[in-house]
Amino acid sequence: RKIEALTKEVSIQDTAVVQQLSVATGSNSELIRDNEKLRVDLQSAELKLEDERSLVRATREEADGYRTDVSNAKKAFEIVSAESDLRKASLSKLQDELESLHETSNILEKDLARTRQDLLEEQESAAEQTKSLETRI
Repeated sequence: RKIEALTKEVSIQDTAVVQQLSVATGSNSELIRDNEKLRVDLQSAELKLEDERSLVRATREEADGYRTDVSNAKKAFEIVSAESDLRKASLSKLQDELESLHETSNILEKDLARTRQDLLEEQESAAEQTKSLETRI
């Protein structure tokens, strides 16, 4: 009888161990599935992170390109401004020279008018002298 009781006791404990093992196996399977899902999620997150890093790199490169464009535009504007200043100075000098030429032209026109008047008077005087000489002869 003792053997039967012990056998029964061992059988009960064996059943309990089998049940615990079954529960542990189920839990282990669940943990394996969860672990696999987490691994897939991690890979997905790593791919997204790499995409974001690529996007950040591309954005930085684009920003660098814009900075270069702005710098080049600024330099071009400075050159155009300097050329404009030089042209303004040149134009101002030309305007001064033009004013001077107008003044000189006005003076020369007055001189020419006086010279013509003097010539006309000389011609008239010469004509009168010629008539006077002709009448004497």
